[in-house]
Amino acid sequence: MITDTEARTPPDEKQSGFPVVGIGASAGGLEACRELLAALPPHTGMAFVLVQHLEPHHDSHLAEILARSTKMTVLQVQNNVRIEPEHVYVVPPNMRLTVKGSTLQLAPRGESPTQYYPIDHFFFSLAEELGTAAIGIILSGSASDGAQGLKAIKCAAGTTFCQDEASARYGGMPHSAIATGAVDFVLPPSAIAAEVVRIGMHPYLGNHGTGDGNGFESGKEDIRKILSLLRNNRKVDFTQYKQNTIRRRIARRMLVHNLSTPQEYVSFLEGNPAELEDLYRDILISVTQFFREPEMFESLARLVSEMVTKRDRELPFRIWSAGCATGEEAYSLAITISEVLEAAGLSTPVQLFGTDISEIAIDRARAAVYPETIQQYVSPERLSKSFTRVEAGYRISKSIRESCIFARHDIIRDPPFSQLDIVSCRNVLIYLGTAAQQRVIQALHYSLRPDGLLVLGSAESVGSRPDLFATVDNENKIFSRKRTPNRLIMTLPDPQGFEKPDTDRKLIENATVHTLVNVEVRATRILRDLYAPAGVTIDESMQIVHFHGPTSLYLEPPSGEASLNLFRVAHQNLLFALRKAIDTAADRADTVTESGVRFERDGEVRELTIRVIPIPEGSAHYYLVLFEDTRSRASSLPTALPGSSESGVLEFQLAQARRELDDSRDYLRKIIEQHEVAIEELRAANEEVQSSNEEMQSANEELRTAKEELQSSNEELITVNEELKNLNAELSSANNDLSNVLNAVTIPIVMVGMDYRIRRYTPAAERLLSTVPADLGRMITEIGYAVQVPGLKVMLADAIETLGVQQKKVQNRDGRWFSVMVRPYRTMDDRID
Repeated sequence: MITDTEARTPPDEKQSGFPVVGIGASAGGLEACRELLAALPPHTGMAFVLVQHLEPHHDSHLAEILARSTKMTVLQVQNNVRIEPEHVYVVPPNMRLTVKGSTLQLAPRGESPTQYYPIDHFFFSLAEELGTAAIGIILSGSASDGAQGLKAIKCAAGTTFCQDEASARYGGMPHSAIATGAVDFVLPPSAIAAEVVRIGMHPYLGNHGTGDGNGFESGKEDIRKILSLLRNNRKVDFTQYKQNTIRRRIARRMLVHNLSTPQEYVSFLEGNPAELEDLYRDILISVTQFFREPEMFESLARLVSEMVTKRDRELPFRIWSAGCATGEEAYSLAITISEVLEAAGLSTPVQLFGTDISEIAIDRARAAVYPETIQQYVSPERLSKSFTRVEAGYRISKSIRESCIFARHDIIRDPPFSQLDIVSCRNVLIYLGTAAQQRVIQALHYSLRPDGLLVLGSAESVGSRPDLFATVDNENKIFSRKRTPNRLIMTLPDPQGFEKPDTDRKLIENATVHTLVNVEVRATRILRDLYAPAGVTIDESMQIVHFHGPTSLYLEPPSGEASLNLFRVAHQNLLFALRKAIDTAADRADTVTESGVRFERDGEVRELTIRVIPIPEGSAHYYLVLFEDTRSRASSLPTALPGSSESGVLEFQLAQARRELDDSRDYLRKIIEQHEVAIEELRAANEEVQSSNEEMQSANEELRTAKEELQSSNEELITVNEELKNLNAELSSANNDLSNVLNAVTIPIVMVGMDYRIRRYTPAAERLLSTVPADLGRMITEIGYAVQVPGLKVMLADAIETLGVQQKKVQNRDGRWFSVMVRPYRTMDDRID
């Protein structure tokens, strides 16, 4: 199923103004970026933001360098700067960059023990804030920074580009980005510029990706044809999904192929079957990560540690990760549960079912190999214990992989799993229509064991089915399964064009058989209606689950929203007695009887007895509430009996009122005591929460201070390596120049080091002095030359000492005279070498 990091709204439903182009580059990216900007016209209606890996402790002149390649305004980002079109923004050194609304936000990079990924960090915020108006570009660079961020942009229905590896000086980053399958265009920088300009003028971006202006309103029939092609080809009914999301994904594919109307796209699909597969993948594109929202996993671990102490240890612990995408969520659950069981000293086997509608995502989950960027989300302890280092990054350890089974599964139409302890269905419901959401919620209830746990995304809830699930942790969206009077029978949808499986038919037949009642059941019901008192069965949340006999005298549904809450439908004069009886029965776990309860109905004063009988059912609690009439009389008639005095009647009524008052006082005193106890418990819980919050904040600060150390070191090494490569190139060039100069000089020259050893000589010296290559590195005074120079070592020492030129005339064996000069060797910083 579709999953995403965006919590509240599907990311492709974000709206924005003009497009913002994020550019990520590292080693070799400066040249590519200059080529890209040089090919862009000055008026594009877009803003460009460059995130380049920079040495954190040195000033950057990148903005000045790029300004020479474009007529657009090039600025180094200042904090809270407003994004303007026709501007190029460059990230400063040692800062992390994010988009917030229409501004760019800077924050200190800080220190971290893990590798730092500034491009991913920026791209994630770009996708979250701009949605369809986000454009991501990856240029030359090593490692894998930007790959996951590019995937997030595509998931938000943005557009993605990548420099082709052939034109990139370093192909690591482009290769990693392409491997995600989230790149729309793979082109050299100049071609990327042309495509960006074309996309900027497309109606899809001109209307913020809403579909308006793309012929969607008049092309509803074409949209139905597209969904029909998908249904027939992929056996998935996307009419069950939110149509705004589907329309945006279709519009994005139209943008990629430069098509303006759905009708054109239908024709394109019919002539290009491969595009149908690309559209299918785009609709299901997913971005997830390990241990997303860590607080949820911590809360779940606490709940599971309590759960395992109450369950049969021989039974396997069964988990279903619905919509698991590429497996990060499923493996995170498996690791968390394994850690809890290990901490409890249990050897309970773990069975995890990871399902998704995308075959590609399932294949990647089975491979269990993930890039190095997971270091951002997985602690070093878990990396060393539950992962194995491989060439491509990290692989899930064998023990965890063996506990996980992955399969393609459509949660809307395929039968659910059963007898599960935990179901995780995070950020799946936000993409489904209301009817599909209700079917899925019912299926998840069916799947869980009694008291099993359901985990949803931070923006999801059980909707209008609070009768199926109780909230355990509202902040982290963890729910527990409620027991229902009868097990729900699943009747799965029969989408148009889908053949219903035989298993579905059998379920329906069984359901039909079970709805038939035999004669004995009917006879029992007749006897109950004739002789049993009227009443209701309620659960512990006061919801009526069954009516017994005629209850209209005691229950009157109020006007407004329909409700089955007993306290909302009970007669006003019965509320006090009902609350008291039910609370007492819950405390004592025994039958409670309230006699002499008087109320007026239809001009008649009635007296009745309320009886509450607890009905325990496992960990759930139900109550049978019975109403037994004991006496009734007309309110207008005198209450005196024949022969009784008026004072006697008054005394009787006064005694009855006193008894009721005493009962009310006792009940109110009990309520006050319970209230005070609850306040004390809440105060203690609040103190614990505050203490835990302070500990969490302290731990969070410690993590922040240690977060980027390894990343910083790695970037510094990359930067130093780049500088060394540049220096090596300069050195090689200087060496070539020196060799050419020395070869062209006709004067015999010998270069000697401070230790009097020969370092270089010219070809003329080789001819005159008869030197050989083996003489390099030897002491100059130890070699006999064709021309002998008496006192040569003294001349060398004097030149070093005085920094002056030493000169002498000498004669060789043939009688030829030579002038010998010894000059000091000065370096660029004016030192003698």
